[in-house]
Amino acid sequence: MYRLQDEDLPIPSTQSYQLVELETTGKVNTYGPFEVRVQAAATGQGVRVVKGAVEVRFLGTPDAEYEIEVTDDLQAGRWQVVGRARADAAGGMGYQETGSGPMRFYRALQR
Repeated sequence: MYRLQDEDLPIPSTQSYQLVELETTGKVNTYGPFEVRVQAAATGQGVRVVKGAVEVRFLGTPDAEYEIEVTDDLQAGRWQVVGRARADAAGGMGYQETGSGPMRFYRALQR
């Protein structure tokens, strides 16, 4: 697993990366290219349970559209889009999910 923090990228944008491995024998292995979407994330503002439903609040860019994603495994990083929300004039938005199951993690990414 490799992790790279590439700061000062335009948001939103799509970036392309290649991993070049240089072995001690001098052999070069190239992996990729890999495309990565750079998106602005809203800030989580709280989670509460109301009448059996999970309610998540976010604060983002006013009037911007967001995709709400969930995962139950932060390490594997498999996020699933479960809804869309438009931030209000103050940047606030929410998502509500009913039912019980494993612990889930939520995020909102600007479209």
